[in-house]
Amino acid sequence: MHAPTAIVVDDQPSSYEAVRGVLEDAGFQIVGAAASLTDGMDLLRHHRPDVAVLDLAVEGLAALHALHDAAPECALLVLTRQLDHTEAFVLAGARAAIGPRDVRQLDAAVRNVRVRLEQSAARV
Repeated sequence: MHAPTAIVVDDQPSSYEAVRGVLEDAGFQIVGAAASLTDGMDLLRHHRPDVAVLDLAVEGLAALHALHDAAPECALLVLTRQLDHTEAFVLAGARAAIGPRDVRQLDAAVRNVRVRLEQSAARV
């Protein structure tokens, strides 16, 4: 199996570094990073990653729908302070909504995606 790929969309360098570390520790190859949703959409379309970690506010629900529609096979993990809107993020296509500083939950979600990828590859 090839190394699973990931993109990160976050405008905060310190957050990006933490997310990158979690992804790399789980065996993902970072194929792109963006500071805006527009650039993130371009990366998503170009690289077709296995996972995308996105820093979003509730206002980003429309963008999340667009990202999901552009690459429905990509696991979208949303970092947000708006955890009271978790259900809305999931309905919009996110695999999980995670607090922006909850590294443990992000790690669990990333590893869950990795396990699902491995299981899918084993069935092929």
